[in-house]
Amino acid sequence: MSADTTPTSPLDDAADETDATTATPGPIADAAAPPSPTHDDTQDDVQTEYAPPPADDGTAHSAPVAATAAVSSAASPVSAAAAPAEPTPPRTRGAAIVWGLLFAAIAAFGIWTLTDDDRREGTAGWITSLTPNTVFSLVLLTIGVLVLVGGAVGLIRHAQRRAAPQR
Repeated sequence: MSADTTPTSPLDDAADETDATTATPGPIADAAAPPSPTHDDTQDDVQTEYAPPPADDGTAHSAPVAATAAVSSAASPVSAAAAPAEPTPPRTRGAAIVWGLLFAAIAAFGIWTLTDDDRREGTAGWITSLTPNTVFSLVLLTIGVLVLVGGAVGLIRHAQRRAAPQR
């Protein structure tokens, strides 16, 4: 029998240029290579450099699949008739709509204010004439608007949960 000199990896290309029986792999190839088979008298003193991969009889992969199939069939005794006829539609996110409308209104007011020179100068004059009591009142008003929006979002969420079908 002759030794097979077909390269099994790109690293073997350099070794194939020399004699296959005298080439020895480097330290990295030695660490990554599977152990070579032991000498057998029936092989006429020919040892291969790399051992063939072990045969896969399928037992390593079939046991978990079989166990999973057994568990899933026993855990879900629901028949096809008990399944809902059509899926439920996605829920409308009321909070996102309310907050989006609030931010859109703020952005629209800002754009409206900045697009005209007269409005821009009027706003700048108003901001520079604010007193500390007015600033405090505006902060309280802003907090009140945020609480109001939060309450509206809570009411919308409560109404959506009451209207949703029981699961």
